[in-house]
Amino acid sequence: MKLRAFGLAILFIASFDLSAKAGGVCLPLLLTIDDSNPCAVTITATGSDAAIFDCSSNESQGVDLLRLFTSPVEVADPTGCGTLIPSGGCLAYNSFIPSDASGCDVDLNLYSSACNASDITQRFSTCSSAFTGTWTIDLSQFACELPCVGASGDIIVGNGCGGSGDTLGLWEIVDAPVPEPSQYGFFISLALIGLIGFRRFSAARRQGA
Repeated sequence: MKLRAFGLAILFIASFDLSAKAGGVCLPLLLTIDDSNPCAVTITATGSDAAIFDCSSNESQGVDLLRLFTSPVEVADPTGCGTLIPSGGCLAYNSFIPSDASGCDVDLNLYSSACNASDITQRFSTCSSAFTGTWTIDLSQFACELPCVGASGDIIVGNGCGGSGDTLGLWEIVDAPVPEPSQYGFFISLALIGLIGFRRFSAARRQGA
């Protein structure tokens, strides 16, 4: 009896440990970031659903990308254009600023600075894409603080001051996209057509002269 109880206890502990480990890796990847060109860092939505239901924040609070920078940074309030929109929102994020939700200004807060952004609730859900679209921003002044390919971190609701601060999913630094072989063939074909056209044009000009 004692041996059976001991065996059941071992199985319970093992299953708890495995489920905890599984929980640690099941957060969805929501945003990929290509920082190969610090002047044009591209943030792209993967289309994955959020890990939680959350309606605690508005678009002026946005989301925080925790520990995106490898050391503390300071910056004004840059703005830009893009199509990166949070679930439930109707405005694309157009501003970003360092945040200290995880301490020491190593996080990046993405939000909308539109005059009505505080009236628009972000509605994250486990059954709808957390984000859609893409946004390219200039982080060249922080080139030395940008992480390497493969780095990742949590995305939380809000800016550390507003919003629940709960984890929506993950961001990850990825390689710059490599053109498909078919694209190489397309570009080579264009080059050949251009070369043939140039030679014919040159020959016609010589004959006309």
